[in-house]
Amino acid sequence: MTETHRVIGTAGHIDHGKTSLIRALTGTDLDRLPEEKNRGITITLGFIHHSLPSGRVVSFVDVPGHERLVRTMIAGATGLDAVMLCISASEGVMPQTKEHLDILQLLGLEQGIVALTMCDLVDEETIELAEMEVEDLIAGTFLENAPIVRTSALDSASKLAPLQSAIEQLCWSPRTNQGPFRLPVDRAFIQRGFGTVVTGTVRSGSLQDGSEIHILPAEITARVRGMQVHGQDVRSTQCGLRTALNLAGVERDDLARGMVITEGHLPPASILDSRIQLLPGKTGLHDGMRVRLLQGTAEVMAVCTVISNERGETVEEVESGERAIVQFRTEAPLVALPGDRFILRRESPLDTLGGGTILDPWSRRVRRKDKEIAHAQLHNIEQGMRVVHLQRAGFNGLSTEQRALYQAENEGRQLGERWFDSTLTRSLEDQLLSWLETWHHDHPLALGCPRAELIGSGLPH
Repeated sequence: MTETHRVIGTAGHIDHGKTSLIRALTGTDLDRLPEEKNRGITITLGFIHHSLPSGRVVSFVDVPGHERLVRTMIAGATGLDAVMLCISASEGVMPQTKEHLDILQLLGLEQGIVALTMCDLVDEETIELAEMEVEDLIAGTFLENAPIVRTSALDSASKLAPLQSAIEQLCWSPRTNQGPFRLPVDRAFIQRGFGTVVTGTVRSGSLQDGSEIHILPAEITARVRGMQVHGQDVRSTQCGLRTALNLAGVERDDLARGMVITEGHLPPASILDSRIQLLPGKTGLHDGMRVRLLQGTAEVMAVCTVISNERGETVEEVESGERAIVQFRTEAPLVALPGDRFILRRESPLDTLGGGTILDPWSRRVRRKDKEIAHAQLHNIEQGMRVVHLQRAGFNGLSTEQRALYQAENEGRQLGERWFDSTLTRSLEDQLLSWLETWHHDHPLALGCPRAELIGSGLPH
Protein backbone atom coordinates (compact mmCIF):
# COMPACT_ATOMS: atom_id res chain seq x y z
CA MET A 1 0.00 0.00 0.00
CA THR A 2 2.82 2.41 0.75
CA GLU A 3 4.09 2.16 -2.83
CA THR A 4 0.68 2.42 -4.54
CA HIS A 5 -0.86 5.16 -2.35
CA ARG A 6 0.49 8.70 -2.48
CA VAL A 7 -0.52 12.18 -1.32
CA ILE A 8 -0.62 15.17 -3.67
CA GLY A 9 -1.41 18.69 -2.51
CA THR A 10 -2.79 21.57 -4.52
CA ALA A 11 -1.27 25.01 -4.17
CA GLY A 12 -1.75 28.40 -5.77
CA HIS A 13 -3.38 31.81 -5.58
CA ILE A 14 -7.00 32.24 -4.54
CA ASP A 15 -9.55 31.65 -7.34
CA HIS A 16 -7.01 29.98 -9.61
CA GLY A 17 -9.20 26.90 -9.98
CA LYS A 18 -7.64 24.41 -7.57
CA THR A 19 -10.92 23.02 -6.21
CA SER A 20 -12.66 23.15 -9.60
CA LEU A 21 -9.83 21.16 -11.19
CA ILE A 22 -10.04 18.50 -8.48
CA ARG A 23 -13.82 18.33 -9.03
CA ALA A 24 -13.35 17.85 -12.77
CA LEU A 25 -10.70 15.16 -12.21
CA THR A 26 -12.45 13.19 -9.45
CA GLY A 27 -16.11 14.16 -9.69
CA THR A 28 -16.14 15.36 -6.07
CA ASP A 29 -16.64 18.92 -4.83
CA LEU A 30 -14.32 19.58 -1.89
CA ASP A 31 -15.97 22.91 -0.98
CA ARG A 32 -18.49 21.51 1.48
CA LEU A 33 -19.05 24.35 3.94
CA PRO A 34 -21.90 26.78 3.14
CA GLU A 35 -19.49 29.71 3.57
CA GLU A 36 -17.11 28.15 1.05
CA LYS A 37 -19.89 27.70 -1.49
CA ASN A 38 -21.25 31.22 -0.93
CA ARG A 39 -17.85 32.94 -1.15
CA GLY A 40 -16.31 30.62 -3.71
CA ILE A 41 -13.08 30.09 -1.77
CA THR A 42 -11.66 27.13 0.14
CA ILE A 43 -11.47 27.80 3.88
CA THR A 44 -10.76 24.37 5.36
CA LEU A 45 -8.61 21.53 4.08
CA GLY A 46 -10.36 19.22 1.64
CA PHE A 47 -9.43 15.59 0.91
CA ILE A 48 -10.44 13.13 -1.79
CA HIS A 49 -9.03 9.78 -2.95
CA HIS A 50 -8.68 9.10 -6.67
CA SER A 51 -7.75 5.92 -8.52
CA LEU A 52 -5.44 6.34 -11.50
CA PRO A 53 -5.62 4.10 -14.60
CA SER A 54 -2.51 2.22 -13.43
CA GLY A 55 -4.23 1.20 -10.20
CA ARG A 56 -2.34 3.69 -8.05
CA VAL A 57 -4.40 5.65 -5.57
CA VAL A 58 -3.64 9.30 -4.82
CA SER A 59 -5.12 11.44 -2.09
CA PHE A 60 -5.57 15.05 -3.12
CA VAL A 61 -5.21 17.61 -0.35
CA ASP A 62 -6.94 20.80 -1.46
CA VAL A 63 -5.57 23.79 0.46
CA PRO A 64 -6.82 27.40 0.60
CA GLY A 65 -5.10 30.05 -1.47
CA HIS A 66 -6.20 33.14 0.48
CA GLU A 67 -3.32 35.05 2.11
CA ARG A 68 -5.07 34.94 5.50
CA LEU A 69 -5.25 31.15 5.34
CA VAL A 70 -1.57 30.37 4.68
CA ARG A 71 -1.43 28.67 8.10
CA THR A 72 -4.05 26.19 6.88
CA MET A 73 -2.13 25.76 3.64
CA ILE A 74 1.06 24.86 5.55
CA ALA A 75 -0.86 22.35 7.69
CA GLY A 76 -2.10 20.72 4.48
CA ALA A 77 1.42 20.59 3.04
CA THR A 78 2.58 18.33 5.89
CA GLY A 79 3.50 14.89 4.55
CA LEU A 80 2.94 15.54 0.85
CA ASP A 81 4.64 13.34 -1.74
CA ALA A 82 4.17 15.89 -4.53
CA VAL A 83 2.37 19.13 -5.35
CA MET A 84 0.11 20.33 -8.13
CA LEU A 85 0.73 24.08 -8.47
CA CYS A 86 -2.34 25.67 -10.08
CA ILE A 87 -1.87 28.91 -12.02
CA SER A 88 -4.65 30.63 -13.94
CA ALA A 89 -3.91 31.20 -17.62
CA SER A 90 -5.99 34.36 -17.48
CA GLU A 91 -4.26 35.98 -14.47
CA GLY A 92 -0.83 34.37 -14.47
CA VAL A 93 1.54 34.34 -11.49
CA MET A 94 0.11 36.13 -8.43
CA PRO A 95 1.42 36.89 -4.88
CA GLN A 96 0.11 33.69 -3.26
CA THR A 97 1.49 31.66 -6.17
CA LYS A 98 4.98 32.83 -5.23
CA GLU A 99 4.42 32.43 -1.49
CA HIS A 100 3.06 28.91 -1.85
CA LEU A 101 6.01 27.91 -4.04
CA ASP A 102 8.46 29.38 -1.51
CA ILE A 103 6.79 27.46 1.31
CA LEU A 104 6.80 24.17 -0.59
CA GLN A 105 10.48 24.65 -1.42
CA LEU A 106 11.30 25.35 2.24
CA LEU A 107 9.34 22.25 3.32
CA GLY A 108 11.56 20.07 1.15
CA LEU A 109 9.14 19.06 -1.61
CA GLU A 110 11.05 17.50 -4.48
CA GLN A 111 8.57 16.96 -7.30
CA GLY A 112 5.28 18.12 -8.73
CA ILE A 113 3.25 19.34 -11.68
CA VAL A 114 2.17 22.79 -12.82
CA ALA A 115 -1.48 22.87 -13.89
CA LEU A 116 -2.27 25.85 -16.11
CA THR A 117 -5.96 26.31 -15.33
CA MET A 118 -8.83 28.16 -17.05
CA CYS A 119 -7.30 27.68 -20.49
CA ASP A 120 -10.83 27.72 -21.94
CA LEU A 121 -11.18 31.40 -21.02
CA VAL A 122 -8.25 32.78 -23.02
CA ASP A 123 -6.74 32.54 -26.49
CA GLU A 124 -3.62 30.64 -27.55
CA GLU A 125 -1.35 33.70 -27.36
CA THR A 126 -2.37 34.41 -23.75
CA ILE A 127 -1.76 30.77 -22.83
CA GLU A 128 1.74 30.90 -24.33
CA LEU A 129 2.53 34.10 -22.42
CA ALA A 130 1.28 32.48 -19.21
CA GLU A 131 3.51 29.45 -19.84
CA MET A 132 6.54 31.70 -20.28
CA GLU A 133 5.73 33.46 -16.99
CA VAL A 134 5.41 30.10 -15.26
CA GLU A 135 8.79 28.97 -16.62
CA ASP A 136 10.41 32.11 -15.18
CA LEU A 137 8.73 31.46 -11.81
CA ILE A 138 9.83 27.85 -11.41
CA ALA A 139 13.39 28.34 -12.71
CA GLY A 140 15.84 27.29 -10.00
CA THR A 141 13.15 25.59 -7.87
CA PHE A 142 12.22 21.94 -7.39
CA LEU A 143 9.58 22.42 -10.12
CA GLU A 144 12.10 23.63 -12.72
CA ASN A 145 11.73 20.50 -14.87
CA ALA A 146 8.11 19.79 -13.96
CA PRO A 147 5.55 19.39 -16.77
CA ILE A 148 3.24 22.36 -17.41
CA VAL A 149 -0.17 20.90 -18.28
CA ARG A 150 -2.97 22.95 -19.85
CA THR A 151 -6.30 22.27 -18.15
CA SER A 152 -9.87 23.48 -17.87
CA ALA A 153 -12.41 22.76 -15.14
CA LEU A 154 -15.00 22.35 -17.92
CA ASP A 155 -13.11 19.35 -19.29
CA SER A 156 -14.33 15.84 -18.62
CA ALA A 157 -12.05 13.34 -16.92
CA SER A 158 -11.15 11.93 -20.36
CA LYS A 159 -9.97 15.34 -21.57
CA LEU A 160 -7.81 15.61 -18.45
CA ALA A 161 -5.84 12.54 -19.56
CA PRO A 162 -2.60 14.59 -19.98
CA LEU A 163 -2.88 15.65 -16.33
CA GLN A 164 -3.50 12.09 -15.17
CA SER A 165 -0.55 10.94 -17.29
CA ALA A 166 1.70 13.56 -15.68
CA ILE A 167 0.63 12.33 -12.23
CA GLU A 168 1.34 8.73 -13.26
CA GLN A 169 4.86 9.67 -14.38
CA LEU A 170 5.88 11.22 -11.07
CA CYS A 171 8.83 9.33 -9.60
CA TRP A 172 7.87 8.36 -6.07
CA SER A 173 10.68 8.12 -3.55
CA PRO A 174 10.69 4.89 -1.51
CA ARG A 175 9.47 5.18 2.08
CA THR A 176 10.82 3.75 5.30
CA ASN A 177 9.09 3.01 8.59
CA GLN A 178 11.94 4.18 10.79
CA GLY A 179 11.20 6.26 13.88
CA PRO A 180 8.29 6.41 16.30
CA PHE A 181 4.72 6.61 15.04
CA ARG A 182 3.60 10.24 14.52
CA LEU A 183 0.42 11.52 12.95
CA PRO A 184 0.02 15.33 13.07
CA VAL A 185 -3.70 16.07 13.37
CA ASP A 186 -5.09 18.29 10.62
CA ARG A 187 -8.78 17.54 11.27
CA ALA A 188 -10.84 16.24 14.21
CA PHE A 189 -14.58 15.65 13.99
CA ILE A 190 -17.50 13.46 15.08
CA GLN A 191 -18.59 10.75 12.64
CA ARG A 192 -22.14 9.62 13.27
CA GLY A 193 -22.19 6.01 14.41
CA PHE A 194 -18.45 5.96 15.13
CA GLY A 195 -17.56 8.86 17.43
CA THR A 196 -14.34 10.86 17.48
CA VAL A 197 -12.21 10.74 14.32
CA VAL A 198 -8.86 12.40 13.59
CA THR A 199 -7.12 12.58 10.23
CA GLY A 200 -3.60 13.32 9.06
CA THR A 201 -0.65 11.98 7.10
CA VAL A 202 1.64 9.61 9.01
CA ARG A 203 5.08 11.22 9.32
CA SER A 204 6.97 8.19 10.64
CA GLY A 205 6.55 4.73 12.10
CA SER A 206 3.58 2.39 11.97
CA LEU A 207 0.44 1.71 14.06
CA GLN A 208 -1.86 -1.27 14.54
CA ASP A 209 -5.62 -1.12 15.00
CA GLY A 210 -6.50 -1.48 18.69
CA SER A 211 -3.30 0.19 19.91
CA GLU A 212 -3.18 2.57 22.84
CA ILE A 213 -2.09 6.02 21.64
CA HIS A 214 -0.99 9.30 23.22
CA ILE A 215 -2.23 12.70 22.08
CA LEU A 216 0.56 15.23 22.57
CA PRO A 217 1.29 17.80 23.87
CA ALA A 218 -2.11 17.54 25.63
CA GLU A 219 -0.97 14.32 27.42
CA ILE A 220 -4.23 12.47 26.62
CA THR A 221 -4.39 8.69 26.32
CA ALA A 222 -6.90 6.96 24.03
CA ARG A 223 -7.36 3.75 22.05
CA VAL A 224 -7.69 3.15 18.31
CA ARG A 225 -10.90 1.28 17.52
CA GLY A 226 -10.79 1.54 13.75
CA MET A 227 -8.73 3.08 10.98
CA GLN A 228 -8.95 3.91 7.32
CA VAL A 229 -6.19 4.55 4.81
CA HIS A 230 -7.18 6.43 1.66
CA GLY A 231 -10.82 5.59 2.37
CA GLN A 232 -10.33 1.85 2.96
CA ASP A 233 -10.71 -0.01 6.28
CA VAL A 234 -7.32 -1.41 7.31
CA ARG A 235 -5.69 -3.13 10.28
CA SER A 236 -2.53 -1.02 10.24
CA THR A 237 -1.02 2.16 8.82
CA GLN A 238 2.49 3.46 8.30
CA CYS A 239 4.68 6.31 7.13
CA GLY A 240 3.35 8.39 4.25
CA LEU A 241 -0.23 7.13 4.28
CA ARG A 242 -3.23 9.42 4.53
CA THR A 243 -4.98 8.01 7.62
CA ALA A 244 -8.19 8.43 9.63
CA LEU A 245 -8.27 7.08 13.19
CA ASN A 246 -11.47 6.36 15.12
CA LEU A 247 -10.55 6.99 18.77
CA ALA A 248 -12.15 5.71 21.96
CA GLY A 249 -11.67 7.47 25.29
CA VAL A 250 -11.35 11.04 24.04
CA GLU A 251 -13.86 13.78 23.20
CA ARG A 252 -13.82 15.90 20.06
CA ASP A 253 -13.51 19.09 22.12
CA ASP A 254 -10.23 17.81 23.60
CA LEU A 255 -8.62 17.71 20.15
CA ALA A 256 -7.30 20.42 17.85
CA ARG A 257 -5.18 20.84 14.75
CA GLY A 258 -1.54 20.88 15.75
CA MET A 259 -1.73 17.98 18.18
CA VAL A 260 0.18 14.81 17.34
CA ILE A 261 -0.91 11.18 17.73
CA THR A 262 1.93 8.95 18.95
CA GLU A 263 2.10 5.37 20.15
CA GLY A 264 4.84 6.05 22.68
CA HIS A 265 5.46 9.20 24.67
CA LEU A 266 7.77 11.72 23.00
CA PRO A 267 9.40 14.42 25.11
CA PRO A 268 8.00 17.89 24.37
CA ALA A 269 10.23 20.26 22.44
CA SER A 270 10.44 23.92 23.39
CA ILE A 271 14.07 24.95 22.68
CA LEU A 272 14.95 24.13 19.09
CA ASP A 273 18.37 24.57 17.52
CA SER A 274 17.85 24.88 13.77
CA ARG A 275 19.38 25.64 10.42
CA ILE A 276 17.27 28.27 8.64
CA GLN A 277 17.02 29.82 5.19
CA LEU A 278 15.50 33.29 4.95
CA LEU A 279 13.73 34.39 1.78
CA PRO A 280 15.19 37.32 -0.21
CA GLY A 281 13.47 40.67 0.23
CA LYS A 282 11.94 39.74 3.60
CA THR A 283 12.63 40.89 7.16
CA GLY A 284 15.79 39.50 8.78
CA LEU A 285 16.02 37.98 12.27
CA HIS A 286 17.72 39.31 15.38
CA ASP A 287 18.17 38.20 18.99
CA GLY A 288 14.94 38.56 20.95
CA MET A 289 12.70 38.82 17.89
CA ARG A 290 9.30 37.09 18.09
CA VAL A 291 8.17 34.99 15.12
CA ARG A 292 5.48 32.48 14.25
CA LEU A 293 6.89 28.96 13.88
CA LEU A 294 4.76 26.48 11.92
CA GLN A 295 5.83 22.85 12.19
CA GLY A 296 3.68 19.93 11.09
CA THR A 297 0.13 21.14 11.64
CA ALA A 298 1.03 23.26 14.69
CA GLU A 299 1.67 26.99 14.99
CA VAL A 300 3.41 28.54 18.02
CA MET A 301 5.05 31.84 18.87
CA ALA A 302 8.80 31.69 19.40
CA VAL A 303 11.69 33.96 20.39
CA CYS A 304 14.89 33.92 18.29
CA THR A 305 18.51 33.73 19.32
CA VAL A 306 20.81 33.97 16.29
CA ILE A 307 23.84 31.73 16.85
CA SER A 308 25.86 32.09 13.64
CA ASN A 309 25.59 33.18 10.01
CA GLU A 310 26.35 31.13 6.91
CA ARG A 311 30.05 32.07 7.18
CA GLY A 312 30.24 30.54 10.64
CA GLU A 313 30.57 33.87 12.45
CA THR A 314 28.74 34.28 15.76
CA VAL A 315 26.31 37.17 15.31
CA GLU A 316 23.18 38.71 16.81
CA GLU A 317 21.23 39.21 13.60
CA VAL A 318 20.92 37.70 10.12
CA GLU A 319 19.77 39.45 6.95
CA SER A 320 17.08 38.32 4.51
CA GLY A 321 18.17 35.79 1.92
CA GLU A 322 20.88 34.34 4.20
CA ARG A 323 21.31 30.98 5.89
CA ALA A 324 22.00 30.83 9.62
CA ILE A 325 21.92 28.67 12.73
CA VAL A 326 19.22 29.97 15.08
CA GLN A 327 17.75 28.81 18.38
CA PHE A 328 13.98 29.19 18.91
CA ARG A 329 12.33 29.17 22.32
CA THR A 330 8.65 28.41 21.84
CA GLU A 331 5.83 29.70 24.04
CA ALA A 332 4.04 26.33 23.83
CA PRO A 333 5.56 22.85 23.48
CA LEU A 334 5.83 21.08 20.14
CA VAL A 335 6.17 17.43 19.17
CA ALA A 336 9.23 17.54 16.95
CA LEU A 337 12.19 15.35 16.02
CA PRO A 338 15.61 16.12 14.51
CA GLY A 339 15.25 16.63 10.77
CA ASP A 340 11.71 18.04 10.90
CA ARG A 341 11.12 21.07 8.69
CA PHE A 342 9.26 24.23 9.64
CA ILE A 343 8.15 27.60 8.27
CA LEU A 344 8.81 31.02 9.84
CA ARG A 345 6.30 33.85 9.55
CA ARG A 346 6.39 37.36 10.94
CA GLU A 347 4.35 38.04 14.07
CA SER A 348 2.50 40.94 12.43
CA PRO A 349 1.73 41.66 9.69
CA LEU A 350 1.62 38.04 8.55
CA ASP A 351 4.36 37.36 6.05
CA THR A 352 6.47 34.28 5.30
CA LEU A 353 10.09 34.99 6.27
CA GLY A 354 11.72 31.63 5.55
CA GLY A 355 11.99 28.14 6.95
CA GLY A 356 14.42 25.59 8.20
CA THR A 357 15.32 22.19 9.59
CA ILE A 358 15.46 21.23 13.26
CA LEU A 359 18.91 20.02 14.34
CA ASP A 360 18.23 19.54 18.07
CA PRO A 361 14.68 19.94 19.45
CA TRP A 362 15.69 19.38 23.11
CA SER A 363 18.50 21.86 23.45
CA ARG A 364 19.47 24.10 26.36
CA ARG A 365 19.16 27.85 26.13
CA VAL A 366 22.26 29.30 24.52
CA ARG A 367 23.93 32.35 26.03
CA ARG A 368 25.97 34.92 24.16
CA LYS A 369 29.23 33.56 25.55
CA ASP A 370 28.30 30.03 24.43
CA LYS A 371 27.44 30.82 20.80
CA GLU A 372 30.83 29.79 19.40
CA ILE A 373 30.65 26.37 21.09
CA ALA A 374 27.02 25.93 20.03
CA HIS A 375 27.90 26.73 16.42
CA ALA A 376 30.70 24.14 16.36
CA GLN A 377 28.44 21.47 17.88
CA LEU A 378 25.52 22.14 15.55
CA HIS A 379 27.79 22.28 12.51
CA ASN A 380 29.06 18.81 13.44
CA ILE A 381 25.49 17.55 13.87
CA GLU A 382 24.75 18.78 10.34
CA GLN A 383 27.72 16.72 9.16
CA GLY A 384 26.10 13.59 10.61
CA MET A 385 28.11 13.35 13.86
CA ARG A 386 25.41 11.91 16.16
CA VAL A 387 27.88 11.58 19.03
CA VAL A 388 27.57 15.36 19.52
CA HIS A 389 24.14 14.80 21.11
CA LEU A 390 25.81 12.69 23.82
CA GLN A 391 28.49 15.32 24.23
CA ARG A 392 25.84 18.02 24.71
CA ALA A 393 24.08 15.90 27.33
CA GLY A 394 27.27 15.87 29.43
CA PHE A 395 26.99 14.31 32.90
CA ASN A 396 23.19 13.97 32.53
CA GLY A 397 23.56 11.49 29.69
CA LEU A 398 20.70 10.25 27.53
CA SER A 399 18.10 7.57 28.13
CA THR A 400 17.89 4.69 25.66
CA GLU A 401 14.75 6.27 24.19
CA GLN A 402 16.42 9.71 23.79
CA ARG A 403 19.47 8.09 22.18
CA ALA A 404 17.21 6.38 19.63
CA LEU A 405 15.32 9.62 18.86
CA TYR A 406 18.64 11.29 18.11
CA GLN A 407 19.52 8.27 15.91
CA ALA A 408 22.70 7.83 17.92
CA GLU A 409 22.29 4.08 18.58
CA ASN A 410 25.89 3.37 17.54
CA GLU A 411 27.37 6.00 19.82
CA GLY A 412 28.23 6.21 23.51
CA ARG A 413 28.71 3.97 26.50
CA GLN A 414 26.03 2.75 28.88
CA LEU A 415 26.38 3.30 32.62
CA GLY A 416 23.34 2.04 34.51
CA GLU A 417 20.25 3.17 32.61
CA ARG A 418 21.92 6.15 30.86
CA TRP A 419 24.20 6.57 27.87
CA PHE A 420 27.23 8.86 27.92
CA ASP A 421 29.87 10.11 25.51
CA SER A 422 32.74 7.58 25.47
CA THR A 423 35.35 10.34 25.67
CA LEU A 424 33.68 11.65 28.82
CA THR A 425 33.56 8.23 30.48
CA ARG A 426 37.23 7.56 29.65
CA SER A 427 38.15 10.92 31.17
CA LEU A 428 36.19 10.07 34.32
CA GLU A 429 37.89 6.68 34.52
CA ASP A 430 41.31 8.31 34.28
CA GLN A 431 40.40 10.84 36.98
CA LEU A 432 39.05 8.11 39.23
CA LEU A 433 42.08 5.86 38.83
CA SER A 434 44.44 8.77 39.41
CA TRP A 435 42.55 9.78 42.55
CA LEU A 436 42.51 6.18 43.86
CA GLU A 437 46.21 5.79 43.19
CA THR A 438 46.89 8.91 45.26
CA TRP A 439 44.51 7.73 48.00
CA HIS A 440 46.14 4.30 48.27
CA HIS A 441 49.57 5.93 48.36
CA ASP A 442 48.41 8.00 51.33
CA HIS A 443 46.68 4.98 53.00
CA PRO A 444 48.95 2.01 52.24
CA LEU A 445 47.48 -0.24 54.97
CA ALA A 446 43.79 0.32 54.10
CA LEU A 447 41.87 -2.56 52.49
CA GLY A 448 39.98 -0.16 50.26
CA CYS A 449 38.59 3.33 49.93
CA PRO A 450 35.30 3.90 51.83
CA ARG A 451 32.41 4.83 49.54
CA ALA A 452 31.61 7.96 51.57
CA GLU A 453 35.14 9.26 51.09
CA LEU A 454 34.99 8.52 47.36
CA ILE A 455 31.68 10.37 47.02
CA GLY A 456 33.16 13.36 48.87
CA SER A 457 36.29 13.38 46.75
CA GLY A 458 35.09 16.10 44.42
CA LEU A 459 34.99 13.84 41.38
CA PRO A 460 31.88 14.16 39.14
CA HIS A 461 29.16 11.68 40.11
